Amino acid sequence: MLHALRQQGLSYSEIARQIGYGRRSVAKWLKFETPPDRQRAALKPTSPWYFESFLAESWKDGNRCGRHWFNDVKQRGYTGSFANLERLLGTWRRADDVPPSALKSEPVRDPETGHAISPVVAAALCIMP
Repeated sequence: MLHALRQQGLSYSEIARQIGYGRRSVAKWLKFETPPDRQRAALKPTSPWYFESFLAESWKDGNRCGRHWFNDVKQRGYTGSFANLERLLGTWRRADDVPPSALKSEPVRDPETGHAISPVVAAALCIMP
């Protein structure tokens, strides 16, 4: 797309305004025929992804407790924080555990009127004294 805009005679600044990136980024990207491959940084013991194979095995075995995992990876050399590990586990939990209520497609209805209750109205009713 960048090359097509450039062939139309647009300047780097005009292209940058259209796509929402900086002029210097556009100039750099136009030097390549295809986008350069993104290189992932080398993993370090401060990252939970460094222990991904161990964590994935524990997950398959049914261990879902972050405190247990934290102690296990600490013994294996993890130097990161508990919060960083929990962030990774949270994404796995959200992907794995879908509550049955989320699978419902029909809205909750008011028993007296039969009208659908929006999530905003439900939240407001929950916080009322």
